[in-house]
Amino acid sequence: MVLAVTTMTHMPSVARPELPAGVGVAIDALGNRVKAAAIRSLLVDGRATQTELAARLSVTRSNLQLHLAVLEDLGVLLVHPPREEPDTRRRLYSVDVDRLRQLHEDLGRGLGLA
Repeated sequence: MVLAVTTMTHMPSVARPELPAGVGVAIDALGNRVKAAAIRSLLVDGRATQTELAARLSVTRSNLQLHLAVLEDLGVLLVHPPREEPDTRRRLYSVDVDRLRQLHEDLGRGLGLA
């Protein structure tokens, strides 16, 4: 009896269908449960440090850290005091509501709602 061995010669590529630019940014900001929960908590419960927010969401600080960095880079989160200011106090996060509304509108337009 001869057994045939099949090997995969290539890995499947990541699917990246073409979408309007605003849709991609909105998905990056909102397309994850931890990010969405962080935004919601900051809007509903108010500003928080990374440690406080991690406790609110029942996630580890290390898990939350990358999500907060992405949201900050996308302009969804504001940091107090700003990172440009050297400071030893704990930094507080809040949501830039205008930026969040813009992403919501971009997503709606990009998906054909407007």
